[in-house]
Amino acid sequence: MRYIVLACLMSLGVGLIAFGFVATGGDHLASFDPHHPATFLPSLESRLRAFHTAAGELLTNVVEEAIAPYREGFRHHWQAR
Repeated sequence: MRYIVLACLMSLGVGLIAFGFVATGGDHLASFDPHHPATFLPSLESRLRAFHTAAGELLTNVVEEAIAPYREGFRHHWQAR
């Protein structure tokens, strides 16, 4: 059973990464020239940078939403010291 859960989690991770590449793609493929391979690396680099930024923002938002109910307790605890 744990291998099924592990396989599902890995599939979810791969799916999220693939979705990130597709979602941040924009029109980079329109400027891609297969006969000039030097255009591939800047295109890939800009997609990775955009994906990194989007993933960072998503993670920040998830953490902020998760801590929001406890934030007042944290403030009260640290101000009491």
